[in-house]
Amino acid sequence: MTSTEQNAGEGSKEAVATTQAMFEHVQDLKLPIGSISPLSVNLSVSYLETRNITYAAVVQHSTVFVVHWDIKTETYGWDQIPILDMNTDKPIKVLQAVLVHPNSRSLPIVVVCTILGVQLYDIKTQRLMYQCSVENGSQFKGQRGEWDLWTRGVTCNDNAILVGTYSGEIIMLMSNGESSISMKKNLREAYRIPYSRNDYSQPINVINVLRKQVIIGTLRGRVLLYSIVTAQFMCQVDAHARAVTSISVAPESAYVLSSGEDCRFIVYKLHTRKPHAYEMEYRYSRNLDNSLICGAQFANGRGSSILVSCYDKHELAMYKIMKKSTSNQSKDNANATANANNGTNA
Repeated sequence: MTSTEQNAGEGSKEAVATTQAMFEHVQDLKLPIGSISPLSVNLSVSYLETRNITYAAVVQHSTVFVVHWDIKTETYGWDQIPILDMNTDKPIKVLQAVLVHPNSRSLPIVVVCTILGVQLYDIKTQRLMYQCSVENGSQFKGQRGEWDLWTRGVTCNDNAILVGTYSGEIIMLMSNGESSISMKKNLREAYRIPYSRNDYSQPINVINVLRKQVIIGTLRGRVLLYSIVTAQFMCQVDAHARAVTSISVAPESAYVLSSGEDCRFIVYKLHTRKPHAYEMEYRYSRNLDNSLICGAQFANGRGSSILVSCYDKHELAMYKIMKKSTSNQSKDNANATANANNGTNA
């Protein structure tokens, strides 16, 4: 098997055996009311290392729920943000909620994508900070339906917040401090990656970036890697039996986490140096029976903790890397000592 095409389930029996217990289920963060909506990437996480607090946001119809979890005390609480049309004061359908943390702020911002535009909320006070609507295109005049205009896909670079729209334009918002948001001119041209392989298309469902690699999850269950610098195709993994619903990355450990509609989430290690350059090494996977996974995200930059959201569930599931027991550590130390002695005698 080449390094460009790998199967998520393949690998030696020894490797699989040693990675099955990499993560363990430690806690459920229960929503105060209702359940999680069936949207791809319906989970966003922001980790504040200086405060030892993890924030996570999920969508429930026309409401965004934000949980704040104290890592030291292992306690959590939920905040509820109803999303309303400011003109009619009626609930509007939410397509995505993303937590971003501009450099100019001490706390993250909740960016809410709807069928009408985008709204930004303060994560501490749940106060609306800014909103903008998507303008009607000429092709929709007189016949625009409810889903003809929408925003979806959010990222943040320094103090710039970028939001994708139905037309391909990118809304650009700037964070100017703790309470100030301004709008810049929409981006109309973007760097394009020639996205095709073996003469058949693979519809994109989710996307993320790790260092200099673009990681794409498709509706056909594949995870693809492209170089940001050269736009060259680097690697493909047949990860899921159904659509990939989220891609998360842990920059400190180069872990990649994917989830799919096949009720499975998988952890990989991305190798970018020779002799195993651009290989996705399988580390761990878990099947959640009868649970359509909407999102799986690392809860910190090390990739030692994972949050998972599932359709129609009333909680977020938390997983952590298992620590070695004292007996296992003693056994490892004894083996290391024996090996050292054998080497000395030799």
